[in-house]
Amino acid sequence: MSPRKGFAGSEKRTAVSPGPDYVLLLLTVLLVIFGLTMVWSASLPEVQLPASSRSSATTSAFHFLLQPGALNWAERQLLWAGLGSVVLVVAMHTPLRLLRKLIPLALAAAYAFLVLVLIPHVGTEVNGSRSWLRFGGLSFQPSEFAKLALLMYLAAFVANRGDRIAQFRRGFLPPLLVGGSLAFLVLLENDLGTAAILLGTTLVVLYLSGADLRHLLFVGVVSAAGVALAVFFVPYRMNRFFAFLDPWSDPQGRGYHLIQSLYAIAHGRLVGVGLGYGTQKAYYLPYAHNDFIFAVVLEELGAIGGALLLFLLASLVLRIAFLAARTDDPFARTLAYGIATSLSIQTMFNLGGVTGLLPITGVTLPFISYGGTSLVLSLGEVGIALAISRLRRVSG
Repeated sequence: MSPRKGFAGSEKRTAVSPGPDYVLLLLTVLLVIFGLTMVWSASLPEVQLPASSRSSATTSAFHFLLQPGALNWAERQLLWAGLGSVVLVVAMHTPLRLLRKLIPLALAAAYAFLVLVLIPHVGTEVNGSRSWLRFGGLSFQPSEFAKLALLMYLAAFVANRGDRIAQFRRGFLPPLLVGGSLAFLVLLENDLGTAAILLGTTLVVLYLSGADLRHLLFVGVVSAAGVALAVFFVPYRMNRFFAFLDPWSDPQGRGYHLIQSLYAIAHGRLVGVGLGYGTQKAYYLPYAHNDFIFAVVLEELGAIGGALLLFLLASLVLRIAFLAARTDDPFARTLAYGIATSLSIQTMFNLGGVTGLLPITGVTLPFISYGGTSLVLSLGEVGIALAISRLRRVSG
């Protein structure tokens, strides 16, 4: 079988154009504003509840946007957006050659953070997953950083190996081991969704780079078997799987999350009940500001609002893919395709869980869900894509 041709061609001469891709920048701004608005809306029920029923940590309608406290600034979604904007600008003006030099450090840091989070009394457990490191009032999710480190590594590896990516030992195996080991460490945190994103992104990037389909098929089958075992031997994952198959078999137990999400979606109909007026988030829908924020969007803004959000997300991913196809630099092209792939897989996992098309994985919706680390690093990825958009071919 002759090897497939991937996009890892020889490196071309490039120069930097004055401005970034303003279409991608506009889409990003619109998504961040959309996300901040929905996080604010999801925080309203805490204020509307009687004082006796209200969370002791909640003091205003802006709890998730502007949580008070001198050391809690890193947990304020609005300030995370501000920090993410700074990261975006810095990434946009960082030369790609410098980014390449930082890859060994980024990858080593990703492994170190993922190991640290597993150590008792060092990592913090939230909702059953030991996924957080806390430094005073600052919370950091290493698995989000691991996504970016992996994308950078894959881009450099593909750019260096070129057509040899079709060879199993020298081209296919090394990136598979890196992506698989990062996914395994994340799986040890009890975060199957993010682990699947890491491994899925690795396989898609290798496919686009020209990897042998037989190698991909073999790893795909083994990975599917591994996921099945990871679900079968962990009770709460089995509950999620059975809830996906038939949530109504246990409506007050394992099927509760999905049923309440579907109620919210049905309640919104075409135009929604109005921003801030959703009832599911107030009394019934758990994690409305985070994993299930798309259900809040559909209830309050209806199918029209949901379609608008999907249009913005799809346009952003397709714009990054377009920028990838436009550049001749193998590293930049692979990195941009990797960013588009990672964001796509994460979005599909979240939307699939909220709508009942996939089992609930607990991953956030990029740019929309509450969560500082995810927002900052997503904006950092867009910043890198904007840096790639500034590349242009030099003739001769």
